[in-house]
Amino acid sequence: MIMPTRMPWITAVALVLTACGSPASHSESSMNPWPSLLGAPARFVTSDNFDLWPCFSPDGARVLFSRRAEDGWELLLVSVNGGSPRKLARSPLPVAATRANWSKQDLIAFTGTSSANASGIWIIKSDGSSPRELHLSGLSNQMFYPSWFPDGEQLAAMDAQDFVIKRIDLRKGTVVTLTDNRQVFTGMPSVSPDGKSIIFAGQKNTGQHYDQSNNQIWLMDEAGVSHA
Repeated sequence: MIMPTRMPWITAVALVLTACGSPASHSESSMNPWPSLLGAPARFVTSDNFDLWPCFSPDGARVLFSRRAEDGWELLLVSVNGGSPRKLARSPLPVAATRANWSKQDLIAFTGTSSANASGIWIIKSDGSSPRELHLSGLSNQMFYPSWFPDGEQLAAMDAQDFVIKRIDLRKGTVVTLTDNRQVFTGMPSVSPDGKSIIFAGQKNTGQHYDQSNNQIWLMDEAGVSHA
């Protein structure tokens, strides 16, 4: 199932950040920039709502996420220090906005789902202006999980019609299929910081129907596709 539904037992989901200290001495923690989160203090950034798919702004000062609204999902921004979230878009979007990804060039890509359950890749500026859907040959109406390449001109995204990863070149206006669904069904992709690899959730195609609850992590690079 691609779009999650609100379960009866879910009353609220909160975005949580873990606070990591800055040791003054060269301790084990200072040598490891990502210490264990077990036992570390955490703080709520949002609460009392159904919030999903958070991502950081390029400078790390804000968090962009999707919040369940009456008519679907909308994108909101909140400081990493908490506070009152604000809507990203200057005007209401005509689609439910989910699965956002923020480029270093300060553009935001997200999945936009219409009332007819057609899903496309949308681009919006970080100030909430100029939202637009990508209409390119090679994109189906079931596109999800955009992930930016470091150049800010290309995206990887999942095409849920064929369960493949596609590479979208915004400058050239081209779409290239990167995976073979005869070998592997793909889920959510994420492009590496250097743009040389894509990690994604997926499963080997053995003739079964795609079931994302059975996904494993796969790696795609110059050498091809393999289990991570």
